[in-house]
Amino acid sequence: MELGTWNSLYAEGATGAIGEFVIRGESQVLLDSDKPALAATFNEMEPLKPALKTLDESQSVDMPSNQPLDGILPEAMRSPFVIVPKRFEFRPDVVAHRFELESELKRVYQERNSGDAADRARWEFRVADATGWVYMQFSGKGLPPQTLDLPTSNQDGQIIRPGSPYTGVLTYRDTEGDVHTAITDSFAVSGLVEKNVNSYHLHLALKPMFEKTPEALPASGPQEKLSAEGAMLIEEAADWIKARQAHLAPLKILVYAKSGDRADQYAVSISSEIRRLLMRSNESIQAKGVASESALDERIEIAVHLSKDQIKNK
Repeated sequence: MELGTWNSLYAEGATGAIGEFVIRGESQVLLDSDKPALAATFNEMEPLKPALKTLDESQSVDMPSNQPLDGILPEAMRSPFVIVPKRFEFRPDVVAHRFELESELKRVYQERNSGDAADRARWEFRVADATGWVYMQFSGKGLPPQTLDLPTSNQDGQIIRPGSPYTGVLTYRDTEGDVHTAITDSFAVSGLVEKNVNSYHLHLALKPMFEKTPEALPASGPQEKLSAEGAMLIEEAADWIKARQAHLAPLKILVYAKSGDRADQYAVSISSEIRRLLMRSNESIQAKGVASESALDERIEIAVHLSKDQIKNK
């Protein structure tokens, strides 16, 4: 700041009197600053708040622990025409059953000369049905393998029969020449798939398919009702067909039972359920009952005929 000169005049000797003051000068202040930027805020989610509020409310609702799942599923998911993942009973055309041979042997005998067993021990394993007919047999030197997979068809092209019980018998000759025998638990398959040149064949067990009917019921009596297990097997057969886009493919159903009349009744019931699940007409599926020679031959066979391109791609 630059100041000028000033003078004061007052009467000399005067008491209580203030003289005149004259101030001359100038000042200059420079402000070296800019205006701050405009602080504007924008919430890009603002337009979505109404929709997000609905979503938050739906996620914050506590679901009662006892609420039936059927009540919260969309109607389409409860439709019988929709494929729903479940416990699939059909075995592929590779393995029907896996045996634990090492464990089976240890139940009856513990080999103490493992070093000599490779050269001196022998084993044989047979799988037979309830009549004693041998479906397959295996043999080898040394200790038996830890596991053995039984295929769904044997070396003669015969498939394992769904619903029929099979049992394995392991015979082991130890290093001392003594023989030990172990018998496995019986097993039965509910269904399997067989691939042919231009078709697939779904083989199902007949025994668990229907609710038990008194023997006194005449063959011409009322139509038998599917059991819970039978309904599941038929539904899964239909799902297998749907999954291969074969719901309109030619189908032929053969039901083998001891009584020809009873077999015809079974064929009518099964074909009716298959038609319902595939939304087919009554004339679009062939169904026939066949008299079987024994109860062990009772079964259901569903032939699904596909085009060559469909077979190639499946």
